[in-house]
Amino acid sequence: MMEGLRIAIDDLVPDHEPDTEFADWETPLPFPLIRRPREDETGGVGTAPLALLDQGLDDLVARWSQGGTAKGGGIAQARAAVQDLKDLFGVTDPAEVTSEHIRGLTEYWEAQGFAASTIHRRLSALSVLGISVRGCRPPLPYTPKRYPKPRPVDPQEEETPAREKTELDRLLTRVAKTHWAHRRSFDRSMSQGNMVLEALHSRGLTTLPEVTPEVVRELVDLWTRAGYARGTIMVRCAILNLMGVPVQGCRPRGRQQLKWWLNPTERERLLGWLRGIPDADYGDTADYIEWTCYTGLRVEETLRLTWRDITFNHGPDGRLIPEKMAMTAPGTKTANSQAALPLGKEACLIIVRRREAVPEAHPGDRVFPIGYRKLANLWSECREFIGAQDVPTATLKALRRSAARYLHVDRGMPLELTRAYLRHGSVGTTMGYLKLTGGYGTEEMARWL
Repeated sequence: MMEGLRIAIDDLVPDHEPDTEFADWETPLPFPLIRRPREDETGGVGTAPLALLDQGLDDLVARWSQGGTAKGGGIAQARAAVQDLKDLFGVTDPAEVTSEHIRGLTEYWEAQGFAASTIHRRLSALSVLGISVRGCRPPLPYTPKRYPKPRPVDPQEEETPAREKTELDRLLTRVAKTHWAHRRSFDRSMSQGNMVLEALHSRGLTTLPEVTPEVVRELVDLWTRAGYARGTIMVRCAILNLMGVPVQGCRPRGRQQLKWWLNPTERERLLGWLRGIPDADYGDTADYIEWTCYTGLRVEETLRLTWRDITFNHGPDGRLIPEKMAMTAPGTKTANSQAALPLGKEACLIIVRRREAVPEAHPGDRVFPIGYRKLANLWSECREFIGAQDVPTATLKALRRSAARYLHVDRGMPLELTRAYLRHGSVGTTMGYLKLTGGYGTEEMARWL
């Protein structure tokens, strides 16, 4: 290798001190590194600023600061990534950065002892700046909770021969790729699917034609006697249905449990409590709850919603008018999930309030920049505040049921239109959303007489 391809890390001037001594480190890189003069050599004068990268970083910092991404060190990691990119390679334009640059940068960070998760965050920041980082990310270590390490093999234990893949195994794999991939419920769905396969294989069934409705009814009876919840059995029947097994008339019978919903009185009390706390996350949670009660968007849909998905209504003076707005729901659950939906006045008011709070927001920024884990934790606090911590159906999904009642009962939307607005595949699902605790009062009935 050419001498210019080698340089000691001690001769570089990063924005942080190395964690280890690297004076003798001479790992060759595919192209020369740019040596910046030390402060004692130049009297404090360094190289000229790289305007294009700096400008992109400033724009990114401004966007993230408005969206709340500054928490957790996102901006600090972005600054460190850009600074190291300039110090090591002297590039002046994000378009000039190649995969060799990124691989060299990754090797540099690994040599300094940075965690793989930190390197991933820095590469993600560079990706947002328009720099390709594909194929340059280091592998992440095991996370014991999600990916437990395999149990050590006992040499005295007889090895169980691996079972050959059957037609049913291949069907479940196809369902996982087409319906569950990249969703939070992937692990849970695969676990239930594997339990279904285990039950079928224990009966010697390996092909689809062998799984008849009689077999499904037998499994449902078995699971019911074993004490499985009705919801769990329904999930397993749904998995069989996705695999192509006929399950009509085989689902568990019994009275459907009335579901909890957030009634208007409790909602106003909860929103007042959340907005009285001087914390942006609590304010975002309040807006999320109110938004979902009026629109019925699923959790993932609301958290993925960007300003680009909103169709605004501007007045002659350019000001936003909180009416006659629409949105494109970024759904993925069903074939009709992605649809253009009109917004009611209450939802329009929420959009206008949030947009006026971030007037310079980028079209790709999220309308609700709170993360799912933070939202779930704050919802646990909300349940305690309204006394629903012991109600199993008081989940974030229950807010979608509140929207069904609001649309159908309060606004008088016909049942079929309510189904279409919530993007249900069957009107029976919508009817299930309306079977809520508390029932209906005589005043609500009298409105329609």
